[in-house]
Amino acid sequence: MPHILLLIIKIIGMILAVVLGVLLLTIFLVLFVPIRYKIRAEGNPDNRESLHARVKVTWLFPVFSILFSYPDAAYVRVRLLFFTVFNSSHSPKEKKKKRKTKEKREKQEPAERKKGLEAQGEIPENTQKETQENIQENTQKITQESIQKETQKITQENIQKQESAQEETRENIQESTREEARENIQENPREETWEETSGKEPERDKPESSQKDENIEKRSLLEKLQEKIENIKYTIKSFCDRIKKIIENIDYYTEIIQSEVFKQAFGLSKRQLLRILKSLKPDKLDIRLTIGTGDPAGTGQVLAVYGMAYPFVGNNISIQADFENRILEGSLYVRGKVTAFVFLKAAFAMYRDKNIRELLKLLKREEA
Repeated sequence: MPHILLLIIKIIGMILAVVLGVLLLTIFLVLFVPIRYKIRAEGNPDNRESLHARVKVTWLFPVFSILFSYPDAAYVRVRLLFFTVFNSSHSPKEKKKKRKTKEKREKQEPAERKKGLEAQGEIPENTQKETQENIQENTQKITQESIQKETQKITQENIQKQESAQEETRENIQESTREEARENIQENPREETWEETSGKEPERDKPESSQKDENIEKRSLLEKLQEKIENIKYTIKSFCDRIKKIIENIDYYTEIIQSEVFKQAFGLSKRQLLRILKSLKPDKLDIRLTIGTGDPAGTGQVLAVYGMAYPFVGNNISIQADFENRILEGSLYVRGKVTAFVFLKAAFAMYRDKNIRELLKLLKREEA
């Protein structure tokens, strides 16, 4: 029994050791094995036919590779130990696209055949039936449209008649009111003479209800004016409060920027960013350009800028000037590598830094 238990424990330990070894190996590969990239491009950007580009990204040469090409179709291809595991050119989406294109072609082919037969003067029976059906449909559409137009005309005429009748009734009402007024004037001529001589209407005692209505209207007007004044005050106060908050925020963040915590955090992040950029710097860069602006003065200015940048660029970039034509052609070749360990190291250093943590708390307005 003890021998069997020891053997089982030994097997479990071996399995755990193998699993741990595989995990450590994968972590090591992910962190320290670089991702390599190559970029090739050549041609004229104005002329798409002459423009060609190719981008290739690889990791653990036979395991993973991505390829992009222009103007050819871009595709992703994954390889594992020289075996293609995935290829987007054989994906179901592209298969559906191919099926759709085939169906469109199949639909277009009979239409093209019909056109050819019509040009020759030979029309099959199927086309004759189709033409008859189309004629019937067109006649039905025409009749429906004519019926709709006639109904619209009738409705418009009815509306016009109703409007004319309403106008006649209004005129009759006005005439009747005028006649009644004349009859009243003839019955009491004393009032007319008094109005004509004085030119003013006699003052009559106003009822109490009308006076109450006037007082209510005055009060409502005053209340509306007060509400408008209060709204204006409220808007002015809210606007002033916003301005105060903005000024307070500006003062708060300027104090943070001027503090030593910000300076220390900014210095550390700057150093880590420069390290990342150095790791991203390509191992080989070769750019060959022929530039012409169409104006000798413009091309001379371009060459002057290139001369100032030559100490930093060196032989990696070469420019040939064309003082007669307007042209932009060239070729590009870039090769480099990137490792994940550089990014992990920078993130860990920034996470451990106390100044960055305090700065984040200050930006969130928490108690540091």
